[in-house]
Amino acid sequence: MEKVSMEELIDELIAYIDSCKATPFSAGKVSVPKEDFLAQLEELKLEIPSEVERSKEIVARKEMIIQEAQAKADGMINSAAKEAGLMIDENEIVALANMRADEIIKNAKKQAADILDQAQEEAEGIQLGAMQYTSSMMAGLENMFQTLFENQKEQLETMVEGLGKNLDKIKSNRAEIETQLSLWTNAEVGEEPEEN
Repeated sequence: MEKVSMEELIDELIAYIDSCKATPFSAGKVSVPKEDFLAQLEELKLEIPSEVERSKEIVARKEMIIQEAQAKADGMINSAAKEAGLMIDENEIVALANMRADEIIKNAKKQAADILDQAQEEAEGIQLGAMQYTSSMMAGLENMFQTLFENQKEQLETMVEGLGKNLDKIKSNRAEIETQLSLWTNAEVGEEPEEN
């Protein structure tokens, strides 16, 4: 049989009283069967100790949790206080640590400056190399264009000279044709009969 809690027993008792018959001519009073009512009260009475015991266990557990938390907090406080005491007692160690930290920072700054200088030198070397490479490339282009220019100039001069010769030849041929044409025309005019 499932165990019923004290709260459920009280609810059942209230429901039982509500279900009892009202007493005639008495407002608010009911007729309760004595045996049934006493049986329910007995069951409630039996449940009270276990409920009280359960409450005690809960309270005890709560106190134990509080005690454990308090002990833990006390331990943390004591540990922190001890650590603080050690720090206070170790001023010289702290001073040495600060000096060491300053030295580390100083060395780090020097290394950073050295790295920066080296990077600057490398960058300048790369820039110089790039400029030298570009100059070399430009020199190659200059030589190529100079050669092309000279070749084209020579070819152009040869072509102009050839054109001049052709022009002279054309002029000579035309002059010869003009002479022959003039002779031909005069000859034809001389052979025509005279009109009376």
